[in-house]
Order: sequence, then structure tokens, then C-alpha cells
Amino acid sequence: MKRILKAALMGGLMLLCYSAAAVDLGQKLNQFSLEDQFGQAHLVDISSATLLFTDSRSAGEVVSAVMQQLPLVEQQRLTYVIDISEMPSMITRFFALPKMKKMPFIMLLDRDGDVTSSFPRREDQVTLMCISNGKLSDLQFYQQQQQLQQALLQPQCERLAAN
Repeated sequence: MKRILKAALMGGLMLLCYSAAAVDLGQKLNQFSLEDQFGQAHLVDISSATLLFTDSRSAGEVVSAVMQQLPLVEQQRLTYVIDISEMPSMITRFFALPKMKKMPFIMLLDRDGDVTSSFPRREDQVTLMCISNGKLSDLQFYQQQQQLQQALLQPQCERLAAN
């Protein structure tokens, strides 16, 4: 009986580790749908996209500062995804969402963390992912506002998609 329980526990842990493994360069991303800060559902076209991803407040502040400085055309070519699954619901409802609704750009919110569980991440850093033909073609991490802003002004994802 102990052996069966031990095997089941190990199998469950291996499955958990496998499902939480980050997508790697060249791997295919699955199409996904998330609601924005206004409750509108968005189906993300991952055939060719530039994704920004954050899962911390400090990284989110970097993206917000940069996005507010970008021209509208640049904002619209980016898909910004936030994992808010660790945020307490009271904080989300009464503080975070009202602040997000004031922002002049769309933020896609992963409330339970399922969609973004395989997204590459580093603590307190912004993940910039270039998707080409449904696969992760480039991956960068940024902690500084100026570095992210410079990266977003370079058409790196479009250049990669053309190759």
C-alpha cells in the first residue's frame, strides 16, 4: 500500500513539473483566450505575435511606464499578458482592476495562472516573447524601463518573422 501511494505521489509530482515547464525556443505555443481589464475576451493569434508577460508588480510597473510612452500604433502590435493568479481577490477587485482600467492599453489577465503556467519567467522581470509561425522564435528578459523601451522600438519580432 505504501509503495502504491509513493508511486502515485511521484507520478503526480512529475506531472506537475512537466506541466509547469516553461516553453523553450522553437517550441509551439497553444492559442489562448483571456479577458482584459474590462472583462472583454480576446483570442490571441499566436501565429505571429509580440508578447509581453509579467507576473509581479514591479515588472508590471515597468511595462505600464513603457507602454504609456509608446505611440498607439506600437501599443496595438503588442499583446500584454499578466498573471494575477497570486494576487488576493480583494486586492484585485478594489485596487488593481480600477487602476488597470485607467491605463490607455489592453492588458490580458490570467486570473488562475493556467494559460501562463508555461510562459518563461524570471523574478521581477518582464518577459518579451516573439512568436513566429506559432513557435517561440526569440525570448528576452528586462528589468529596466529604458532597456525594455529600446527593445520595443526595435522591430525584432517582425524581422525574425520575415526570416
